[in-house]
Amino acid sequence: MKKMFMAAFVLTSFTLVGQETATATVKSTSLPAKNVQPRAQSPTTAPAESPEWDFVQIGVWFGVPKQTNNTDVYGIKIGVPFCGGKKKVAGLETAVLCGATDRIEGAQACIITSISKKVVGFQGSIVNFCDDVEGLQFGIINFAKNRAFQLGILNFIDNSSVPFFPIVNFRFP
Repeated sequence: MKKMFMAAFVLTSFTLVGQETATATVKSTSLPAKNVQPRAQSPTTAPAESPEWDFVQIGVWFGVPKQTNNTDVYGIKIGVPFCGGKKKVAGLETAVLCGATDRIEGAQACIITSISKKVVGFQGSIVNFCDDVEGLQFGIINFAKNRAFQLGILNFIDNSSVPFFPIVNFRFP
């Protein structure tokens, strides 16, 4: 049991550092904006808006391929072994090691670690991190900042009157 907790801790630390490194790399490689004047277009010839969403996405690292970082998913997002992004997943996000999309509407079910800013639905893995859960967090170790309903061995909610409680913990605004 100690080995399992230690392995989960090491993998979680690795994925959090990897996610921060990928975010820093994306920020440092952005190009400066050029001062370009847009061409005037008549209202009848406006270009059609292209949808920025996918039905299926497969990621191999945080922000790799690039569309996993800036495209909504209405369907399933798969991480082999990692996936993440700043847009939302409306459906299912699953990964072998870590799923880290900012907004989930549906389910985020990964083997080792699930990380998100907002989950509306279900978040389940060995270790879960989320700012705001409107639904259920299920895992061995669960972390939330604002609100959640948690089932697990260790359950933490930062802004709660009871910040730690084993087995079941909850906070509703």
